Amino acid sequence: MNHRLSTEISNPVVLNEQTTHLIQAAPVLEVGPAQRPIDIVKRPIDIVKRPIDIVVKNPNIPIATKPIYRLPTTDPVLTIPPDKARWINPKLADSISKIREPEGGIPRAQVTLPISPRIDVSDVLLFEDPQNAAKKFFLPRYRLLERNQQLQMSLEPDGQAWKLVIHLEKYPAPELPIEVRSAIELTHTVSVILQHRLVSGDANGGQKEWVFQAIVPEPGGVCATLTIASRDERDLLYQVLTEAAYGASLTVRRSVNVAIPLSASSPPPAPSDNPPAPQLQLKGTETYEAGGKQWTRYLLSVSNRSAFPNDLFAPAPDLPPCGQNRNSARTWVDIYAQGGAYLYGFCALSSANDLNGLWFAVAKDQSPPASVYITLNDRQLKRLYTSNPVSTAAPTTGNDGTIVSSGSGVIRGTWLFNFDTGTEVANDGDVWWQQQTDTVRYLVPRGNAQLVNLGVRDFNAISVSQLQKLPYSTVPIDGSISNEALLAIRAPHETPPIVPRPIGPNQLVNGNVFAVRTNSGNYAKVQVLKYGYNLQIQWVTYRPGSSEPLYRQVTRVSDMQPRSPFVFPANLYSYIFHGITGTGQTFKPILRQVGIHSYYQDPVQKYVFYYLPDSFKLVRRPESPHYPMIAVRFTPVGTTGEIRATIDYWAFPYVNAARLETAAKTLSQYLPQPLPVGVSGVVFQPLVASKPRLFLGLPNADGIPTNQERPDVLVELRTGFRDSRTLSEEAFQTVYDALFSESTQLFQGQVVVDLPDEQTGARTEVINFHAHINDMVGEWFDPIYEVDSTSGSVRVTLKNAIESPLRIEQLDVKLMRDGAPVPSTISGWSAALPVTLEPGQTLTFSVVASVPIALTSPPNLVFDLSRVRVLADPGRVFDSIIQGQTTAPAKRPITIKTTKAVFGDRIGTISVDLKHGGAVDFDRDGTQFTSEQIVQRPIRDRFVNTPDEGVTEYRITLILTNGDRREDPPNVWRTETSEMLWITTDKLPSLNP
Repeated sequence: MNHRLSTEISNPVVLNEQTTHLIQAAPVLEVGPAQRPIDIVKRPIDIVKRPIDIVVKNPNIPIATKPIYRLPTTDPVLTIPPDKARWINPKLADSISKIREPEGGIPRAQVTLPISPRIDVSDVLLFEDPQNAAKKFFLPRYRLLERNQQLQMSLEPDGQAWKLVIHLEKYPAPELPIEVRSAIELTHTVSVILQHRLVSGDANGGQKEWVFQAIVPEPGGVCATLTIASRDERDLLYQVLTEAAYGASLTVRRSVNVAIPLSASSPPPAPSDNPPAPQLQLKGTETYEAGGKQWTRYLLSVSNRSAFPNDLFAPAPDLPPCGQNRNSARTWVDIYAQGGAYLYGFCALSSANDLNGLWFAVAKDQSPPASVYITLNDRQLKRLYTSNPVSTAAPTTGNDGTIVSSGSGVIRGTWLFNFDTGTEVANDGDVWWQQQTDTVRYLVPRGNAQLVNLGVRDFNAISVSQLQKLPYSTVPIDGSISNEALLAIRAPHETPPIVPRPIGPNQLVNGNVFAVRTNSGNYAKVQVLKYGYNLQIQWVTYRPGSSEPLYRQVTRVSDMQPRSPFVFPANLYSYIFHGITGTGQTFKPILRQVGIHSYYQDPVQKYVFYYLPDSFKLVRRPESPHYPMIAVRFTPVGTTGEIRATIDYWAFPYVNAARLETAAKTLSQYLPQPLPVGVSGVVFQPLVASKPRLFLGLPNADGIPTNQERPDVLVELRTGFRDSRTLSEEAFQTVYDALFSESTQLFQGQVVVDLPDEQTGARTEVINFHAHINDMVGEWFDPIYEVDSTSGSVRVTLKNAIESPLRIEQLDVKLMRDGAPVPSTISGWSAALPVTLEPGQTLTFSVVASVPIALTSPPNLVFDLSRVRVLADPGRVFDSIIQGQTTAPAKRPITIKTTKAVFGDRIGTISVDLKHGGAVDFDRDGTQFTSEQIVQRPIRDRFVNTPDEGVTEYRITLILTNGDRREDPPNVWRTETSEMLWITTDKLPSLNP
């Protein structure tokens, strides 16, 4: 078979030499750190033509020390591995990485790499040594070296071939502060790529990339060499470098290994067109006099104010005025008490930084609301951004810590709570309010979070330093119902130091305080305001000023262009070309049609054929667990009860291996003869198109799907695209349902590519985008291999590492050697096939060679997964993609009423506990027998088609006048289907013992 088709088993197949240079073992130069601080004054340097002590490294070497095995299959995905996307398009990869960032980090003391001050790594930052903050590093830029008023670059003969040689000198970015003079060059790897249009003058006609094969260090810089074999290649390069119509650019790709702060401790992101929810903080209070009266001013600040563009606060004379001010700001800021009472507002802020100076005031002799929140009303776009609630009980900053979140709220039964964001969440919580039965309840720490119970304490007296010294553990706090659980326990004021103490079977009585060390390493103090199926709490979460922030050690790739455009007219730069003038020949790719697929033959490297992907599909995370690379967050719209959903996702190209293998047989007839050294047949390369366009089926205002162009989405045919959409609740529901349907136009689409055609002049290629959860690109299993070389056997354990069950009807495995299967048998199945593996479950079996063979580790096994399918579970998928900090439950009002006559002469208190809401107590001697309550419905139920039948579930507890208690049986909830719940005598528990 005369075609070149790489079939490496250990990784997904890569089909081309040029791309291999970028993502596999391309010779890239590792440089730095310098032996002395860099001199930023430009000076002449000698050109060194010989290599000098270089270190060539593969930039893909992972930071992680634990090996990660992919599952080689008989139907490999012939595209760039998803975790290598950063080597192809760093800008797109950076955007993708922010869809769902990995969790967990290490303290500074364990960091072994220079530390970046920001998540977004760039060459305008100074990096720090983890052990010595005074020791700084910088990432250099590169520019063409100029000496004696001539650029040090040449296109020249090299024996029977030719070479393009470019000398680049390093320099620090001008934006860096003066401290760069004493900074050290950051160790980094360098690769150099020349890009240009395939067709002169055609911006949409595809691009060609030349990767420089040799990069050699020289004093103050590097020398990059691109060697070419044929005269046609030389003539094309001459045209590319001398004619602006080719749109040539030179990219210097720099890769660094650094440590970045976790999101929770990193600086705010740059302003964006789609700002996040404002993060409100209480800075403190101050007293002042106005109108002959004493007032207390509460000083507020938005900690992530830099994420909001200043344009939001530009004067807006075309919008309704604010009183007499006809130039009020486009965005107004309003302050509300929790519950919706308006307190104060600002309509003339001039910049996002003014969000640091918000305030409201109350008379000094009056109590403030328990908590407040703000809204930002963008009147131009009709968008409302609602902040977190913040408690007025304590300032947001102190001598020993900064408040991350604070307020009061509810932890509903069976739900989780995140104390860093101050929200109830569906996953990623710090605690879980577990309901084993109606009476057996535990507050359980989740992930890396830990708890310690403190008993009934003075909540406001507990400081950050005290929280840090507590003996945290993973032991749950017992909240099981007992007689004491319904009584408020009061204890005398206790002063520090705080000593944890048990307080009985139910440790979550009213007034009880417990402490949390969160998953992000922060410290929270939490007080139970009212015990019940739903815990009403208040909390303050601190980031200690004395504690080390957490970091992740990562690889980051950054591109720069030393000169744009990269064009050198021959009459001005004749010294570059050494007498080469070119032939004026026209170079255009040749369209070769094989079946329904198009292939474009390179005009100078005629053994290279460019191909398009078969389709784009949603992708799973490269790391385990391999959840969908989708993130969904919900944002309340003011106090209207409405919500908006933002969905971020990554779509990845899919290529059918059999299709290319078949095409190679047909395309081999067009190969030039003789073939260059090292080329044995057809070489496939993914096409690099200039301006692919995405069209997506989205619901319009009336719910009918329409194909809408997404002009702002960056589409790359080798690594796909990342998109973000904000939708109404109804529109998101239809989109989410479409993910599980095979017969819908919603959330499906097309990528349109305009390419050259010799006969018609232009050709449009259409690539479908299929967004289906059960048909995604990526891994399903995490394999574990136990190799026994003595017996020639491999014990294989396959773990279901996705969110949904996997149905295995049949599973074939081949043991390979030198590309051929070795006779072997499969035995010792841990479960008989067919079998359904739930998430986290494993299937174990042995592959035993029938002939003597030296086994490698990992072994060379190939799996046939054609009889394995995903049983997509909408609920579990939802849990895996939801961003917990933006969970917004739906609310439904209900009125609870009773009458004084219901109490009779034996009942003192009637307590009504709502299963998905609060609780209300009616007292015999009281005057209020009507209560307006809110029943909450988890947002998950709304989108995974759990029907809402308007049913309110509740339980009743009676406290008798003699102190005895009567209550509904455990695990029994009464139901009501109307909006009015009347508590009548026939609904009460029996008064008999």
